[in-house]
Amino acid sequence: MRIRSILPLAAVLALAGCGSPPTHFYTLNPVPPAAAPAAGAPVTPPLEVGQVSIPDVLDRDAIVEAASHGQVDVNGEQVWASDIDEMIRSTLSSDLMARLPTGSVLPPGDPGSSAGIQVLVVNILHFGGDTSGHVVLSAEWTTYRNSALTAPPPRPVMIRLQAPSGAVADIVPVMSQALGALADRIAQGVRQ
Repeated sequence: MRIRSILPLAAVLALAGCGSPPTHFYTLNPVPPAAAPAAGAPVTPPLEVGQVSIPDVLDRDAIVEAASHGQVDVNGEQVWASDIDEMIRSTLSSDLMARLPTGSVLPPGDPGSSAGIQVLVVNILHFGGDTSGHVVLSAEWTTYRNSALTAPPPRPVMIRLQAPSGAVADIVPVMSQALGALADRIAQGVRQ
């Protein structure tokens, strides 16, 4: 009789232990510039971060880490809090606002005059970390004015940083730092 009353309790405890692991959500965040923001007149016409292209392998909710021998780790419990391309666009806009004089960068979706802006186009070729903690951002960027018939040739950028470990929780903040380094290069380029 005592065994019959224990069996239902044991079944409930066994099912409770079968729950899936919790999902962890991550965001990219702006990184303050290493030096004080540039002083002087704003960049004219102002800059707006337009299209950000990413490789198909990154275009997913789950965070992708490079593993050995051309493999990738896609862990469904480690996911982006929103679309990665829009997060990159928003973070890069904030990073550029912190690095250029006030009025140089319009926030994404700003209803400013489309004829009076420079559009920044970023093509991400590779962005992420690996299971050893190496973080790589390889990209090309260019700006163009809506009235121009052609855009200048893209400028390549390669940024390599090291995270404390290959854990996603350590990789993502370093990815934010890599975007800050990209913003440093773009800010320097648009002021030349």
